[in-house]
Amino acid sequence: MITQTREQTTPYLIDVHCVAHRTNLVVLVLSKLSLVVCIGGMLQSLYIFFCHSPKKVPEFVTLAKILETKGLKLLCNIKTRWISMLNPLKWLLIEHKSLVVKMYMDAPKSKLVQDNLDLLCDLELVQGLPCILPMLEVVHTLIKYVQRQDVFICKFLDIVKSTRVELYSLYVDPFCKYDDPTFNEFSIVHEQHNELLPLT
Repeated sequence: MITQTREQTTPYLIDVHCVAHRTNLVVLVLSKLSLVVCIGGMLQSLYIFFCHSPKKVPEFVTLAKILETKGLKLLCNIKTRWISMLNPLKWLLIEHKSLVVKMYMDAPKSKLVQDNLDLLCDLELVQGLPCILPMLEVVHTLIKYVQRQDVFICKFLDIVKSTRVELYSLYVDPFCKYDDPTFNEFSIVHEQHNELLPLT
């Protein structure tokens, strides 16, 4: 009835499916990439580790103070919104040193903790983490726009175009790819060393 009335009153109106939903569906395709799957699984596993015990968070905060990291709280990575990986990933990079030590201390108690430690000490994986941060930031801007109530199709197309340009500049353009300061922001992660924790 509503569709029929609309067609009668505004026959030239272009029907566009929910822009936010369509954009989210496109972004979810990226969630199937092996690197994204691995990072998402690690974030989820770390969240489970801390949320299942009220003692672990205070212990972690105390350890973070000793190791001079911030001891920030990890928020759950929401499976239906790939972009929610952004802040948890920043948390992981900031707290990486404290996380490695905490997992090393608790590893004998649980296979889950040992698996977390193995991932946190995987150099190839750890070195790849800062590389996807700029992409997450760019996609975050796109998602935030399409979630607004007043999305105009022309503006949306401009945002999509600028997103493509930014991603090309960040990862493809031979003259400026991997030049963004974000790529080096967490380079300290790669340089961390502890004789008791040999990185693989």
